[in-house]
Amino acid sequence: MQLTAEVATQNNRVLLSGTPVLQADLTQYKTQYGNDAGPDNTLTATQGYDFDRDGTPDQVLTGHLQADPDAPAQDPDRKIFVAGEPEELQGVWLSSGGKTPDTAQPDLTRVMDSSSFADTQHQGLLSQISAEDLSNTDLYIVRVSDGKLISERIGLNELGKESAPVGTDNLGRFFYNIPMPGGLNVLDYSRYSESFFSDWQASSGINPELHQREADHLQPGDAIRIYAINRATGYIGHVDTTMQATLANGDLSFPIDPIIMGPPNLKIRAERGYKIEQGATATNDTITRLIGFEGASLTSDTTVTITTEWLDHQGRPLPESLEGAGYTGRIAIISDNKTLKTLPGDSQGVYQFPIEPGRRLQVLQLPSEITDSQHFYIHVSGEPQSGNPIFAGSTSNQRLREADFSTSGQNPGILARRPDHYVPFQVPVYDEAASELQTESIESDPIEKVDERCINR
Repeated sequence: MQLTAEVATQNNRVLLSGTPVLQADLTQYKTQYGNDAGPDNTLTATQGYDFDRDGTPDQVLTGHLQADPDAPAQDPDRKIFVAGEPEELQGVWLSSGGKTPDTAQPDLTRVMDSSSFADTQHQGLLSQISAEDLSNTDLYIVRVSDGKLISERIGLNELGKESAPVGTDNLGRFFYNIPMPGGLNVLDYSRYSESFFSDWQASSGINPELHQREADHLQPGDAIRIYAINRATGYIGHVDTTMQATLANGDLSFPIDPIIMGPPNLKIRAERGYKIEQGATATNDTITRLIGFEGASLTSDTTVTITTEWLDHQGRPLPESLEGAGYTGRIAIISDNKTLKTLPGDSQGVYQFPIEPGRRLQVLQLPSEITDSQHFYIHVSGEPQSGNPIFAGSTSNQRLREADFSTSGQNPGILARRPDHYVPFQVPVYDEAASELQTESIESDPIEKVDERCINR
C-alpha cells in the first residue's frame, strides 16, 4: 500500500514548527535578544526574602561595599555596606535579628541577580532552513497497536524520488509518498518470486520481519503513526492516521493530515554526586544534587550524572521501536583559555553519548586530576550516534550524514560560537521567585524540593 497525496492539495506536507520556518540558502537559529544582542545582564533587586524562615520578610536594601573609615589598626582593609549608588549588592537584615539599617550593618550581603535570570523564553530556535538540510529528514511508520516499526525512510534522497516521489518548496515544507507493499496488492505479487517480493520490501525500507508474503503486514483499519525527524536540526513531528481499504477503482493510496514539526520534547539535566567524609553527617552513600542552568559542580564531586528524557510533544513515550533513530549528545570540556581541555585518556576533551527515546542515564566520572576551573557544555546533533539506519543492512536505506559539531560562525550574534547545526533542548532553570513563594506556603527542605521549583526551557 502507499501513502500519497497531490502537491496541489497540500496534503502530506511537513512544516517545521508551529511558526513557519522559511527555506533559505543557509540554515540558521536565533535568540529572542536580536542578532547582535545578548541577554539583559542589568542588575536587579529582589524582595521577599525570608532567610531566617520566621515567616516575616527580611529587610533588603541595595548598595555597595566601601572602605570602613573607622577600621581598627588590626583590620585596616575592613569594608562596610553603604546603601545607594553604585547598586552592586543587596544588604539583608534578618527579621529575627532585631537590627535595622539605621542601627547596624546587614546580617549578610547578597550579589544582585541579572534581569536575565528571570527570562523564561525559549532561546536558540530555528529561524530558517536550507533545502539541503530540509531534505535530510527521515520518516518512520509505526503501528500504534503494538509499537512495531513498519517502515523507515532515510532522507529525501534523489534515489527515492523515482519510486516514491518527494519534494520541497520554498516555505520550508516537503511532501512525500511512502510505498508499503503488503502480502498481496494490486500488482499481484503472487506472479513473482519470493526473492522479488523480498527485494521490493527491502528497497521500500520495510521492516525485515515483513520481507516475506506470510507475515504480520498492515491491514485496513490499522492505526499507524508517522514520525518525521529532521536530522539537521532534530525537529520532529508526527501524525496519526488509519490504513484505508482499496477504493472502487483499485487505488490503494490515500492522503493524511500535515505533520507539524517543532523542537523535540527533549529535557537534559545534570546532577553532581559527592560524599560527606567527615563530621556528624559523614556517610559512605553518594549524595546527589541537581545542577541548574549555568550551575556549578565542585572538584571534590565524584560524578556528574547526565539524564536525558525524550518524549513526544504531548508528553507521551516514544515507541521503543525507534531505538537507534535518536540523537547524539556531546559533552565538551573547556578550560579557562576557552580551548578544549585534554583529560587523561581523552585527546579531544569531548565525550559523545546516544540519546534514545525515554529516560536514559549517562554518568561522567570526574578524574582526580581536575583541579582548575573548567566549563562543561552539552550539545546535541540530530544524527544518530550509530550512523546507521535501524534496519541497517536489511534495506536500501543509507544514512546521509554523521553527527557534526563543527562551528564556522554561520549563526548570528551569541550563537556564532555554537555548532552550525544543533538540536534545541530544555534544561532546568531555577525560579527563585517561585521558590520563595512555595517555601512560604509549605514546610519543605529547599534543597530537596529544588526540582519542583525549576522550570524547563
